[in-house]
Amino acid sequence: MTDLPPYVGPRSFRQDEARIFFGRADEADRLVSLMIANRTVVLFAQSGAGKTSLIQAGVLPDLHREGFRSVGGLRVLG
Repeated sequence: MTDLPPYVGPRSFRQDEARIFFGRADEADRLVSLMIANRTVVLFAQSGAGKTSLIQAGVLPDLHREGFRSVGGLRVLG
């Protein structure tokens, strides 16, 4: 068991907290597939829906596991 709490409060999850980020693996997998297959992907949802956490703790670690070392051009617009 980890010493980290499962909820980080009102802030977003970070990449180093990917091991405690759970419940959105299908969304992260789908987004990674779209990012690999397409030059432009738009992620749009209401404020507070967890977009930043999904990117930082779900998508970026998955992309690194796929061999991507730099995700240039990734922009989060809010």
